[in-house]
Amino acid sequence: MKHIFYTWFTVAILFAASTSFNRHPFYISYTEITQHSSSKTLQLSVRIFTDDFEQAIIKAYQKPTDLAKPKNKKETQNLITDYIQKHVAVYTDNKLQNLSFVGYEIQEGSAWCYFETAAVPAFASLQLNNNILYDFNEQQINMVHVKLKGKDITEKLAFPKSSITFKL
Repeated sequence: MKHIFYTWFTVAILFAASTSFNRHPFYISYTEITQHSSSKTLQLSVRIFTDDFEQAIIKAYQKPTDLAKPKNKKETQNLITDYIQKHVAVYTDNKLQNLSFVGYEIQEGSAWCYFETAAVPAFASLQLNNNILYDFNEQQINMVHVKLKGKDITEKLAFPKSSITFKL
């Protein structure tokens, strides 16, 4: 419990501090994976600093992007979906799960992006590949929080490490 509190507290402080500055001295994202109890879908919530995410999208697609006030919401959603799907992969028992875009919202200087999989049968391991913003900044850290099968696990992926496996 202490570990969970520390992780949430650290992530909250880092994101809150970033809203006070135009640029921030750290580069962090947060990904949470849970399984919906009745539908058995895996749900992913990905939180990324908005300014960094916009710059990564511009770099990757050469398209000016304003996530908070998009000129073309559908095009912006497509860019978000494509970027996340190229940089995040979820495997259950070595089987790749397709991530479907659910939506996104902007909160306090960060973009929350939501994805889910189809129903996933019982599995013993979950592998996450996550190199979000590694193409933007080599100081990037991707925090991962998994809440599955009664387990609550938090891990850190720091550039260049981009993969972690959870045995459940």
